[in-house]
Amino acid sequence: PQDYINSNPLAGIFGLANVAAWRDTLAVAVAGSDTVRIFTMAGEYVSSLVVPSRRRRGIPENFVDLMNVRSGLSAEERFSAASMLMSMYSATDGSLILVHADQQIHGRLITADVYVSLISPDRRRACVDAPLEVSKDAQPVYAFHADTLYVLEQRVVNDTDVKTTITGYTVDGEGCDWIDLE
Repeated sequence: PQDYINSNPLAGIFGLANVAAWRDTLAVAVAGSDTVRIFTMAGEYVSSLVVPSRRRRGIPENFVDLMNVRSGLSAEERFSAASMLMSMYSATDGSLILVHADQQIHGRLITADVYVSLISPDRRRACVDAPLEVSKDAQPVYAFHADTLYVLEQRVVNDTDVKTTITGYTVDGEGCDWIDLE
């Protein structure tokens, strides 16, 4: 987006692009936006949707202004100003799975509160912000296979040892409090 081209902090901190593909369409989103754009495989724009936030920070209305180095916010405050879309995946049933992180900087350590959202296959409903318990000891890594979200994380066991785990989570809409998307 043009805002990212014009803003070094915005592009540098929230410039990660996420893409999820189905047979006939692509979903594209940048880390610092709640908007997911849908395109044909030929690159023609189809529609967009906004992923609402319930528990996570979301994206403030004045987000572009907050990212301006003249905003008065420190680099750490700009980094922590919004939810970052970390990963996005097209599930086998056609739904869209999104992983957001509300990150914070503590000295040299980056921690995050992590949330998973699910968009229905018809892209009209969403189940948003299911919290995902992850270690605060290191930044997790996310991957998908079939309809399973895998989280690789590290936990400090004592001052010299780290335990690395990979946990798989099946993502489905059972028991969700679905909301309509506008």
